[in-house]
Amino acid sequence: MGIYSHKWLSHPPIPLNEPAQDMKVCELLDVESRQWDKEKIENLFAPRTGQEILALPLDHLNSPDLLVWTENAAAKFTVKSAYRLALQLNKHPWAEHSQSRAYKPIWSEIWTLNVPPKVRMFLWRACSNCLPTRENLQKRRVRVDTRCELCHYRSENTSHILWECPFAQNVWALMSSRIQKCRNMADDFFQLFRQVRDKLTKRELEHWATTAWSIWTTRNRFYFEHVQLQPKGIVDVACGLLEEYQRLMALQ
Repeated sequence: MGIYSHKWLSHPPIPLNEPAQDMKVCELLDVESRQWDKEKIENLFAPRTGQEILALPLDHLNSPDLLVWTENAAAKFTVKSAYRLALQLNKHPWAEHSQSRAYKPIWSEIWTLNVPPKVRMFLWRACSNCLPTRENLQKRRVRVDTRCELCHYRSENTSHILWECPFAQNVWALMSSRIQKCRNMADDFFQLFRQVRDKLTKRELEHWATTAWSIWTTRNRFYFEHVQLQPKGIVDVACGLLEEYQRLMALQ
């Protein structure tokens, strides 16, 4: 596993002036040209964030904003299309995954882990590769640099964020020896989960899942709130959350 390092702190995307929490997109536009206000964006955001905003295309037709319903070919809302969408959203999540039938017991185990519901949902999303990583955003035609914001070394996908990145490795280095013996590289997070599941006890697996969730939320806080948490703090947050949840569940 990796040795603890402060390298990941060397490129903090701290904005020059903290933008207001309720800022709207229209406030970043030049009223006359209907283009991005480059000077305002450069003053409010870190260079890399500002470049990503400026790369987003804008409508040159000066047409009014429209509400568009994307759930049918006519792009118009109907009760029937809304009902169909509600049925789809109401389905059990693992049933929508392409590997659900082949690995149904594994998917079922995710939903039976004695961890907070938000951790179970996070784990399912990670195994289904539907977390909003930079690599996934690019696949959805969002113009972003796919390199990891912390190590600037590899593409930011689910496996890299939660397992391969030196920042994540520093966290896992504080965990049990069985976790540290898992291979450092993981092309697919679902396959990594299968490997970890086979090596750990159920209690260790619950700690592993909650720690992965803690790594994810810590990265998000670093991106959006510019809060830096050390590896031990990430592990402590995970352990505290899990212990409190399991204690409350035991009282019921």
